[in-house]
Amino acid sequence: MQGLSRLADEIQPHQPPVRLVLDTHVLLDLWLFQDARLAGFEAALQQERVTWLASPAMLDELHHVAHRPWEDRWRALPRLFAPQGLYRLCTPPTQAAPWRSKDPDDQKFLDLAWQEQPVRLWSRDLALLRWAKRAAAHGIQIERPEDGWRAVQACWSTE
Repeated sequence: MQGLSRLADEIQPHQPPVRLVLDTHVLLDLWLFQDARLAGFEAALQQERVTWLASPAMLDELHHVAHRPWEDRWRALPRLFAPQGLYRLCTPPTQAAPWRSKDPDDQKFLDLAWQEQPVRLWSRDLALLRWAKRAAAHGIQIERPEDGWRAVQACWSTE
């Protein structure tokens, strides 16, 4: 009986994966520029502790960006060119977010976050970050990736 009690103590309720909408620039920071502030994020993605939510439009943008004439040292980054298995493909949003981005290319991130709430949207783009307070009231946390990553790690450290 004591063994079962000890086993029950070791089994902790596991938190569901953190759901993320990632601006394309965040992916470039992660894979192309290897931003040290995101250290450990790819491992969390592979371990499914975080779920990257993507729409077809976002993947099209990533494909377009990945096939720009990058320096040779960046051409061999498989994650940038073929991130299959690292994202969950979502259906295209059928309803627009109530907020309009000044940059039409960024609207797709707001729209997917609106559809998939509650969710975190990571971006460095001021056209998206400006909506953080309003979006928070709807369960959407819009934040810089380094701030969001620190917050996620802090939550995990209290598990």
